[in-house]
Amino acid sequence: GVMSAWGQLTEEPNTFELIGMALIAFALIVISIVTMRKHQPVDCAQGQE
Repeated sequence: GVMSAWGQLTEEPNTFELIGMALIAFALIVISIVTMRKHQPVDCAQGQE
């Protein structure tokens, strides 16, 4: 929503909105890294016993 308003209406986000967007982006990056590290590949033959 904020990014759309910024692009279409030339409305600039205030400091708190920018901080919020940065924190959300940081949290998504951290969650992605943690998930990728925990990922364990499954052997194709596993579960076909």
